[in-house]
Amino acid sequence: FEIDRGEKTKIDSINFIGNNKVSSRRLRDVIASEEGKFWKVLSRNTVLSQNLINLDRRLLANYYKAQGFYDIKIKSNFAEINQEGIVNLTYSIDEGKRYIINKISTNVAQTIDKKIFLPLNDIYNKYIGEYYSPFKIKKLLDEIDVIIDDNNLQFVEHNVQEIIDSEDNINVIFNIYEGEKVLVERINVIGNNVTDENVIRGELLLDEGDPYSKLSLDKSISELKDRRIFKTVKYDLKSGSKNNLKVIDILVEEQPTGEISAGAGVGTNGGTFAFNIKENNWAGTGKTLGFDIEIDQESLAGTFSYVDPNYNFLGNSLAYSLSSE
Repeated sequence: FEIDRGEKTKIDSINFIGNNKVSSRRLRDVIASEEGKFWKVLSRNTVLSQNLINLDRRLLANYYKAQGFYDIKIKSNFAEINQEGIVNLTYSIDEGKRYIINKISTNVAQTIDKKIFLPLNDIYNKYIGEYYSPFKIKKLLDEIDVIIDDNNLQFVEHNVQEIIDSEDNINVIFNIYEGEKVLVERINVIGNNVTDENVIRGELLLDEGDPYSKLSLDKSISELKDRRIFKTVKYDLKSGSKNNLKVIDILVEEQPTGEISAGAGVGTNGGTFAFNIKENNWAGTGKTLGFDIEIDQESLAGTFSYVDPNYNFLGNSLAYSLSSE
């Protein structure tokens, strides 16, 4: 079979209908699609595709919600294609009302000490009277997570209620309660062909037998990513041998961790040669070794360094260096 794919369909113009509160120019900056101007010959976003349209709809909805338009709806999109294969892309928007955060409160279960969460009231006052945004709510949830973590409140969970009143206001209620008492039955490390398993486990804030905490697990994944010795770090949460047990698979994808560079130059004082080599995961132990040397006609200088980012798995960094000038 011979398939004729035809020419790519270029976007000539992007228009919006129903955007009474936000200018079309601003919305064009928000979306990923771009009008096919002559200076955008290298951009792929000037070609019409369904994936690009779906992305545009998500970006528009997120932008409007961040501005307080809680009920935003991207009602439809349509593309008019002329005989030359040029498209006029139009998005139809129902902005809805713009809401203000009227009240924020915390509903703490009787089994939990309410005094622990009193400092949140000062933080809440900074957001009351501002336009609603899901990103602001996320920041407040992060503040609650910090309090839970600092006070070592095991098995404590939270959710959020958003109640709209008749005056275009939103009242936010954070419910804090004791969740199911779940323990970590087993942690499996998968994908570490070079890196020693102890290097990975040393960064985990959870251990087998500990109470399960999503916050601690997310922080552990962040710590592993910060080591910059893995291309990707993910986790898979599974049910354990009992209802109150969980199995965690830590999935890592390794990457080259060595660096090497060399350079030479000639100046008024003669020639210079420099060489540098660094390994960020020496022998799979997570330690960093570095060596650099610089030579010219009259001198020889160099440095050898060694860093253990998590010495003895205590969370402290230990560094040695030897240099000659």
